[in-house]
Amino acid sequence: MTLPGLTSEQVLLADSARRFLERESANAASGSSAAATSSEAERWRAMADMGWLGVGLPEDAGGSGGPVETMMLMEAFGRALDASGFLSSVVLAGRLVARLAQEDQRNDLLRPLIAGSHRYAFAAAEGPRNALHEIATTATPNTGGYVLRGRKPVVLDACEADTLIVLARTRGATEDREGLSLFRVPARASGLELRAYRTYDGRSAADLVLTDVGVDDGARLGEEGAAWSAVEWAVDHALVALCAEALGAMAGAHDLTLDYLKTRKQFGRAIGSFQVLQHRMVDVHVAMEESRSLVLAASIDLSRSQPVRRRTVAAAKIFVGRSAKLVAEECVQMHGGIGIADEYRIGHYFKRLLAIDTLFGDADHHAGSFPLAEPAG
Repeated sequence: MTLPGLTSEQVLLADSARRFLERESANAASGSSAAATSSEAERWRAMADMGWLGVGLPEDAGGSGGPVETMMLMEAFGRALDASGFLSSVVLAGRLVARLAQEDQRNDLLRPLIAGSHRYAFAAAEGPRNALHEIATTATPNTGGYVLRGRKPVVLDACEADTLIVLARTRGATEDREGLSLFRVPARASGLELRAYRTYDGRSAADLVLTDVGVDDGARLGEEGAAWSAVEWAVDHALVALCAEALGAMAGAHDLTLDYLKTRKQFGRAIGSFQVLQHRMVDVHVAMEESRSLVLAASIDLSRSQPVRRRTVAAAKIFVGRSAKLVAEECVQMHGGIGIADEYRIGHYFKRLLAIDTLFGDADHHAGSFPLAEPAG
């Protein structure tokens, strides 16, 4: 759905993303989580050619657009169940590089990403659930650089990355927000081990083990020990992007369910004619549209002050998380037994929507942090 008030360039971006991803999934097997006809590497290069990998990044490095454009792309990814690493490489790692890298190296680090020849992944969380700042991985100063030691579980798209952006502690206690630094670590660095697997919703992830991984001073992004505010800022962008992806996945699940209700017959007529199912579909539609308004507001508020940004982003994650769960459960239930079959696409929407709710804190976590941001009802 096109939002009102968009520029012609934004409308073109949304339309091209939808057409490209629809074409990619046209010949894919029903229910495929990645849903692509070309190879993953070819699709990544195609996204670079269309300028998608620069969305939200500085214009002087070849980037364009901002949070609203990111929202439109992520919504298209969600509808297509596309498993590309746009979130981890561009929204998270790319923004951290843009914000913290020294001016004389920033463009050199971003241009290969935007061109599609270099990929990043963000390795941060390791402590208790949702406590992103509780970091035990250490970066100990050494002659001309640092030595990194620690573990990073569930690093999204780590195996596809050329460089990992690793959050490590250079001083302070495990629970401190101060004393955290970010480092660029080559994916094939000596002492770095990646243990790859697939997540519940079929995405690529790996556990990282860093055993005396050496990096030079130039690998650090920004001032030593002062990375937390940038990490929090980038994660807020990722939260809004995830909410936008949920919008696309909810829309895909809605449309698939509507088609099913029109074609599945019981007692001699389409089950979509049953009033109780019509009421349930109305609830699904209302949840989607209310979520869309809040995600757009959060996208706009990303450029505002930290307290306003954090509160609006939390409100969006709360509402979208709960709406996504409602939509996922209703759509699967209205499909009946076929809804839980791996061969059918609705089950993959269900898994992705539940996974989005848990990433970077579920609805209950954010409601606990900002109780007044919880939507009424």
